[in-house]
Amino acid sequence: MSRSKKKKMMKIVQNVLFWAISFGVLLKIFSQGSEIGVLDLIYTFLFHIPVVIGVVFNEFVLRRYFDKKKYAVYALQFLIILIGIIPNVYFLTYNMLSDWLFPDFYFVAVYNSLEIIGIGSIYLTLTFLLHIASSWFQQQEELNTLNELKEQKKTAELQALRAQINPHFLFNTLNTIYGETLRKSEKASALVLQLSDILRYAVDSTREDEVMVKDELEYIRNFVKLQKERFNRPDQIQLEIEGNPRSRKIAPLILITFIENCFKHGRLTTESDFIRISISVNYKRLKLYTSNTYLKPNKAEEKMTSTGLKNTKRRLELRYPDQFELVSNKAEDRYETTLTLHFKDALPNY
Repeated sequence: MSRSKKKKMMKIVQNVLFWAISFGVLLKIFSQGSEIGVLDLIYTFLFHIPVVIGVVFNEFVLRRYFDKKKYAVYALQFLIILIGIIPNVYFLTYNMLSDWLFPDFYFVAVYNSLEIIGIGSIYLTLTFLLHIASSWFQQQEELNTLNELKEQKKTAELQALRAQINPHFLFNTLNTIYGETLRKSEKASALVLQLSDILRYAVDSTREDEVMVKDELEYIRNFVKLQKERFNRPDQIQLEIEGNPRSRKIAPLILITFIENCFKHGRLTTESDFIRISISVNYKRLKLYTSNTYLKPNKAEEKMTSTGLKNTKRRLELRYPDQFELVSNKAEDRYETTLTLHFKDALPNY
């Protein structure tokens, strides 16, 4: 269940619990300790109509003024609800609505205006305080999430940075470049530039919360180009990037973990082996698909891969709640991953 759905469900549960307790308490009061009858149930139901209307109006119409710090406007309309709406609805409920809903029973309004205003003030004040408490806990939760996001960002980015400057990657790349220099190939200088761009981007991007999607894609292109030079079957490595990212931004180095794993565990020893990476992006979403034949990793490698994917997924959950889908499929000799990331301002309003 998504975070927004959980919040809505929690809100519904809280409201149902509040009104259930209210109904039970007032039912006990109105029955005066005797056996509860049908008249007590109906009277308690009718009594709740004006206070429910007042609380709902305050919750969904007026509360926005308080949240926007328009306290004077909120206080004025709060008094209008308390003094004008709740008492009038109370008398209309027992003088007219009760005859229409329950024509076989006769009910009278037993409280005067001041008493109803006092009762209404209790309900409005209590629900207002519950809102303040709920908002405070929500702010604390968001603050904790933000702090965790910062830590996850540091962890994920440092791991991605290490992956780019770890000895194996550098040694393999430098050996490739060295081989090209021995052949006096013009590719050597291009490979040096690609390696330089990769390292520079990996270092610089960690200073930013977001980077341009086009820069992230260029980084991925350079990374895959270097990886192709290391393998004897470069034609079996495919990278396709489609679409126009425009001015879209993305969290830095959040895609590279899935691409690195293709090369870390990918198998390219036979003609049927392959590594396929596809990225499509438009105004609404970015979709990354990876597929590769793989070698079964040892326990240490499997643990490192699992940790890296776990950290990346957690970072996605924190950075893009309710905005992504991640699906992985593992066959006998093939591994596939699909990540779909929806851009927030392109999402429909629910």
